[in-house]
Amino acid sequence: MQQLKADLEFKAREEGFDDLRICRPWEVPDVPEQLEAFLQKGYHGQMHWLAERRAWRGDPSQLWPEAKSVIMLAENYAPQDNPMTVIGQSDCGAISVYARGKDYHDLVKKRLKRVARWLLSEAGG
Repeated sequence: MQQLKADLEFKAREEGFDDLRICRPWEVPDVPEQLEAFLQKGYHGQMHWLAERRAWRGDPSQLWPEAKSVIMLAENYAPQDNPMTVIGQSDCGAISVYARGKDYHDLVKKRLKRVARWLLSEAGG
């Protein structure tokens, strides 16, 4: 199992992810409470689906009761250049970081699917 985890981490990094963590769905304490506090403070902005699906987001077993593990992948998609350098310059406009490149949702989804297909081929369904 440790070899599979190491291979999975290698594959995730190969796909451009910066980090990978695995835990049991019940091993992260206080997630429903922390999510509720996050939502109550309005930190989710216009992402109304977070509030609408709070049961799933706060407890992975609500979404997939058979799940034995949760695999979390992370990617730092910050630009290499500091975007704050143009703030305050009157001779040029500032384009928000999220609007500068391709939609990261599409990019991440494709890479996640490749990692998932690889995992299924290695570990089975």
